[in-house]
Amino acid sequence: MGEFALYSLSRGILDSFNYTIALAENTVQNGANYFFDCEVTGIRWEQGRYRLFTKQGNFTAKWVVNSAGLGCRRIAEMLGIHGYTIKGSKGTHIILDKRTGPLLPMPVYSVPSNTYMGIHVTPTVDRTVTVGPDAEYMEDFWDYGVHQKNMDYLAESASSLWPHIHRADYIRNYAGTLSKWVDDQGVIHDFVIETRSEAPQVINLMGIESPELTAALPIARYAINLLVSRNGRTKTMPLNRNVKASGDL
Repeated sequence: MGEFALYSLSRGILDSFNYTIALAENTVQNGANYFFDCEVTGIRWEQGRYRLFTKQGNFTAKWVVNSAGLGCRRIAEMLGIHGYTIKGSKGTHIILDKRTGPLLPMPVYSVPSNTYMGIHVTPTVDRTVTVGPDAEYMEDFWDYGVHQKNMDYLAESASSLWPHIHRADYIRNYAGTLSKWVDDQGVIHDFVIETRSEAPQVINLMGIESPELTAALPIARYAINLLVSRNGRTKTMPLNRNVKASGDL
């Protein structure tokens, strides 16, 4: 068990799945359209606009926001932005039965390293408990398999923080992969939100990883203000309320 702990009154939990759906619904209410299963196969700059070639037809856009997650490097290179190396960091989680929920009134985190946040134990809004993640570099970004060795490692490591992890309480497991921007020496850097001279009318987001969920709205507001400032507007969009999009940016 740890010898010391820092109690943070500002920590909290939310339903990340429903939060993502709510954000998507809000964008539709503000005039956005979604086109699913449209993998981008090429991008070309033509007469002040971009032509995006996809497996479901072509699109034109005055501005492109590259927020492609694990595919950010591929999209950036299509836009003419080179030099980024993106690694996939796979993390596994265990979900424990609801009967464990009353034993954990708050999230418990280990001391983070300089590469990731570390394994933590977190209550959910459904009163289950999640254990994880670990971190493992993956060449295959789309490998979501969960292996026994990872689950054993999670249980052993997290038990030093919270001694109520028992195999009989396992109800589910899952894995996800983060995109990490690393330099030529393999050092992980913070994520990037930028405009570049070689790619006009592009907001480029690279290596958006943890705490990407917590930072989602500040990232969006920052990207909007970058777009507005580069688009010749004299007034930036407000950061503290919903903005309904109108016209052709």
